[in-house]
Amino acid sequence: MQRHIVLGLLFMFGAAGCDSGTLWQDPPYDLTWIDTRDNNAVYYRLDNGDGIRRVGPNVVAVGRDEHFLVAKRQDEDDQIWFYFIEISKDRKYFNASDITQGPFGEQAFMALAKALGLPPFEHTFRSRPTDPLETK
Repeated sequence: MQRHIVLGLLFMFGAAGCDSGTLWQDPPYDLTWIDTRDNNAVYYRLDNGDGIRRVGPNVVAVGRDEHFLVAKRQDEDDQIWFYFIEISKDRKYFNASDITQGPFGEQAFMALAKALGLPPFEHTFRSRPTDPLETK
């Protein structure tokens, strides 16, 4: 009996160590975090609930219109990088390298945004644990 209680407690505490949540969703895309909110990424969500990563980790802003998805991420050196996906060309089983364009620096991305008509960043998320979770 004690063995079952100990095993149950070990399972419960082990399972509690892995948490996740969704910060933004516009199907089939979402911004989901795993374990910590800084460990987030843009995923293409499959019908079975699994996701295939498109941009990440540490995405700090996203935007979308009918043609493009845009994402901004902050790397471990606090450098900001920009990405975009042409939605009509995306397929659920593509790897990120097959469909995601980037990383781009800010100047190059702004030129692409103007030339292609990329959407603005509509949702901004914290970039460090002390920042607010969502600022817009």
